[in-house]
Amino acid sequence: MTETEKQHTADVEVVQEQVRYFYLQKKKVRIYHGTTNSTRFVKFEKEKFVDVSKFNRIISIDTDANYVFVEPNVPMDKLVEETTKYGFVPPVVPEFPGITVGGGVQGGAEESSSFKLV
Repeated sequence: MTETEKQHTADVEVVQEQVRYFYLQKKKVRIYHGTTNSTRFVKFEKEKFVDVSKFNRIISIDTDANYVFVEPNVPMDKLVEETTKYGFVPPVVPEFPGITVGGGVQGGAEESSSFKLV
């Protein structure tokens, strides 16, 4: 296991502990990503959030199976930059500057290059 994979596993365990705490306390919880493109003001109160801000790494690139193990806070431009070094690119690259992999998935990657010419 690489150092990046070890760190990912450790960070996942921290998030699991946070979720378990909120669940056992029957408390509502929000997710803190570390950054946002929202125009709404959000006051970060650590005791009310699960913190996933560390999840910004590309864990591995498998050129044989053509997939990337990536965390949700990786910006798409960083993902494209890294995958092109191996001769491939994600099939959908959202146009919104700074969108993360998780943000693209969550938002359906609107205004993206995901179209089919007929």
